[in-house]
Amino acid sequence: YRHQADALAMYQLLRRHGYDDRHIVFISEDNLAFHPNNLYRGEIRVRPDGENLYHDVVVDYRLSDITIADLKEIMLGNKAYPEVLDADERDNVIVFWCGHGGWNRLAWGDNTIKGKDVRDILAAMHNAGRYRRMLFVIDACYSGSIGEACLGLPGVLFVTAANADEPSKA
Repeated sequence: YRHQADALAMYQLLRRHGYDDRHIVFISEDNLAFHPNNLYRGEIRVRPDGENLYHDVVVDYRLSDITIADLKEIMLGNKAYPEVLDADERDNVIVFWCGHGGWNRLAWGDNTIKGKDVRDILAAMHNAGRYRRMLFVIDACYSGSIGEACLGLPGVLFVTAANADEPSKA
């Protein structure tokens, strides 16, 4: 629950600051708002007394419907996909990744993506001129190990919830 709530909180923050859905690619499993165990039917909150973050949300892709290979194509702007990152060498890009992690891996639904895979995607983006600068924020245990795997990538700054050797604790 907290991972989707945190992703929705970032989505709503971007919307409040003027970014529209043409400038946000939102990937979430999107299975909680109407889940029978959700105490707030049709709503998702970061805390019980917090705002409903599940309003005016456009989910571009459900996590279980795409693969890591699809993610790479979306990030590279492959127009064969309905929604893609439409950025070039003049654009600043933020990536917010929220979920479970382990040393040198992040959860992708029932699968994982390794630090090398993240690095390969970001290097391909750099080589294709898909960003000027990138802020990559990871809210996951051991997320520092992904940042370490990507050291040296031009124009990319990682902010992680934990270092390479620790859980992030909810």
